[in-house]
Amino acid sequence: MAMKKDQRTIKKEKQENSVSLNLIVLFLAFIPLFFSGIFQGGYFAWETYLTFLLSLPSVILFSYLKFVKKEPFKGIEGLNFAIFLFLLVSFFSLFFTVYFYATLTEFFKVVLYVFMFYIAVNTVENEKIYKVSLIVILFLSFILSLIGILAYIGYKLNIGLPFFNFLLGRGFAVNGIIASTLQYSNTFGAFLVLPMFISVGFFLYENAVLRKILYSFLFVFFFITFILTQSRGAILTFLAGLIVFVLLLKGKERLYSILSIVGLFVVGAIFVMLKKDVVFPYLGTLIYKFNVLLNFLKNGSYDESLGGRIYMIKDTFRILKDYPIFGAGFGTYQYIYAKYRSIYFFSKFPHSLLFQYLSEGGILGCIALLFFVVLLIHKGYKVVKSHYSPLNVGLFSGLVGILLHAFIDFDWSLMFIPLITLFSFGLLLSEGDKTNIDFNKILGKFNLKPHKSETKHATRSKDNASVNKIFSFILISFLITILLIFMFISVNLDRLALNNQGKVPLEKTISDFESAILFNPLNASPRYNLANLYAQIVKSQGNADQSKVSVTKLLYEEAIKKCPMYFLYHFDYAKFLYTIGDENAISEFRKTIELNPLDPGAHSSLAIAYLNLKNDLTDAKSELDLALSLAQDAIDKGLIGKDILTDIYIGYGLYYEKVGNLAKAIENYKLAISTSPNNPYAYYKAGSLEVKNGELPQGIQHLFYAYYYNPNDPTIRAEFEKYAPVILVASPKNGETFKKGGEINITWIPTNDKNVERYVIWLIPPKGDWILINGNLSPKTLSYKYTLPNNVSDGAYTLRIYAVSHKIMQGQLGDWISFGEVKINIAR
Repeated sequence: MAMKKDQRTIKKEKQENSVSLNLIVLFLAFIPLFFSGIFQGGYFAWETYLTFLLSLPSVILFSYLKFVKKEPFKGIEGLNFAIFLFLLVSFFSLFFTVYFYATLTEFFKVVLYVFMFYIAVNTVENEKIYKVSLIVILFLSFILSLIGILAYIGYKLNIGLPFFNFLLGRGFAVNGIIASTLQYSNTFGAFLVLPMFISVGFFLYENAVLRKILYSFLFVFFFITFILTQSRGAILTFLAGLIVFVLLLKGKERLYSILSIVGLFVVGAIFVMLKKDVVFPYLGTLIYKFNVLLNFLKNGSYDESLGGRIYMIKDTFRILKDYPIFGAGFGTYQYIYAKYRSIYFFSKFPHSLLFQYLSEGGILGCIALLFFVVLLIHKGYKVVKSHYSPLNVGLFSGLVGILLHAFIDFDWSLMFIPLITLFSFGLLLSEGDKTNIDFNKILGKFNLKPHKSETKHATRSKDNASVNKIFSFILISFLITILLIFMFISVNLDRLALNNQGKVPLEKTISDFESAILFNPLNASPRYNLANLYAQIVKSQGNADQSKVSVTKLLYEEAIKKCPMYFLYHFDYAKFLYTIGDENAISEFRKTIELNPLDPGAHSSLAIAYLNLKNDLTDAKSELDLALSLAQDAIDKGLIGKDILTDIYIGYGLYYEKVGNLAKAIENYKLAISTSPNNPYAYYKAGSLEVKNGELPQGIQHLFYAYYYNPNDPTIRAEFEKYAPVILVASPKNGETFKKGGEINITWIPTNDKNVERYVIWLIPPKGDWILINGNLSPKTLSYKYTLPNNVSDGAYTLRIYAVSHKIMQGQLGDWISFGEVKINIAR
């Protein structure tokens, strides 16, 4: 009896330990959820890999319990196969991808989503844990909503405190449209559908009045935040979830919910009438957006957002034609889309989970996704029907809404959304029937199950097997952890090096990029970024260092080898080759056009390379004409601004120079200036030809602006100083502050006195009439003292000193040939 009692005690202690460890696993699982939710949805690479690392404690402990301690691994019958298929397709995608590193990252994400699902299914073993888990989700949702609301308040009230500046600077409420930490208001609106229905479920589930009041407050808070996202798609999916919610409720709870909804609308109507000035602008915006949607669907009226989605859907089938079975590889859409787009519109992701999987995963990926999603919803519905409670109905309705929205937007580009979705589905399905997954039985079907030892060696073999299993588990866990740490270090160093470029010593930036390459040889990004840095160094040198040229070429080629379908890598490599006069630039520009055929800039760059590297006038003119046609088409459709024409007009200018038509060359350089008023090269080319053509007034001023917008180019400066001086203002200093009635000591240093007949000094206010300080200072005078009037307004002013030459300018364009200026402040 005593032995049996001891065995029962031991068994009870083991069960209690197991429950405690399961709760720890569940607690740890919330860490990556909170991190990815608060840090921009886990979108950027460093956030993604840090999320992976933060999930490891939960995943490793869960794996230890299930695979080493041999605790039952619970799953959902029928759904397990769909999950396995989902994983299998993601794994096979690694062998058919156009960019292995991007697909590997997506595979890691899918593995994490699956683990989060099974962690929820296996660790939530009673109603108390279930409710606490949902409350934690509500707490996270409250934090994200509060961040959005505070950012909105800062925007509406124009609060200049550092905290509110931080929120607004991070884009949490751009123009009063709340996106919170999820970057995109539509995605945040879709996410809020989940906590809203969970709140309503709790409201109907709880009996205590105070708890009902609490969950009512939460719902109203989430709903107000939801409306301020101004998302059409989120509103539609909320309504879909609302229909599901009402239909699945039973008896008095359904009636209660309908009355609550009516009451909510009545209270809302009263609030609208009391706060017309606040609410009506938002209602007007929402009504306008829905009118745009209806006009688009009914009449085909073009809308940039909706139209872009339609084109992306069509373009998906063009991608599918080239990658029909396994797709281009998960995570690769942004690297290949430019090749297949049918209008000059670019997006890193299609606005639909379905079409993302169709292009990235092919037919197999799409089938696996649909099979998985349909079974998820079906199993969730069965749980709601067989284990009815308002809480389950609320959770299921919210999940239907958030999942539906993913099919009309790119929500799953933020890993937080699939994480919270599959984790929440795991919570819901944990309330239903579960089956034990026998991995030995599965392995046995493939003859992978280990053979049993002979009886006389059974005990020793069992001990050895146990030790080997623990050792193998520790080794695998260690290797995975090290791998993810290295990959995180790599993406973080790449990010920091890029962000700090120019702010830290050059050697530090180069070292960081090189370390990023070392820690993750699969990633093309640090190679590309380092190549761009070296390209800038080579370009800034008079005589290019051949060792740096070789390194730059090698880095570009390695980046292209790892990600050969990304047009940008080829384009920047081509521009570098053009800079050093390498004719291979032409082949890289051609490759760029192959991968990005609608880009006018690629065609105009190829044309300029034809002109300057091969003197091929025929092909250059053909490319310029095509570039102009593509640019005009994109401009006419409202897809791009006229500045896209700048390089095309410069190309035409170079072409007409080559054929000896200076008038047409000047005309095109002026057109380039009109489309890009700050382009120094266009000013330089126009000015040089105008001076050569005897048009001194315009030519000199164009040369001045070429220097003004690029003072570091020695060629431009030398050409300009043939006709006029560069004027450097020595006093006052830039940004210096003066009081009204105070004296300003103005001094300036011209680099020469060519063609200068007199100097004129002006004080230019932010708005209003200019103040003439002195209009006739001799060329020998290089200083002047000026007393500020007492009636001058406060503010930031420009002090400008003109060099004037009536003889050269002949009364045209203000008679000035050069000027120097500084910014000063005037205060009381």
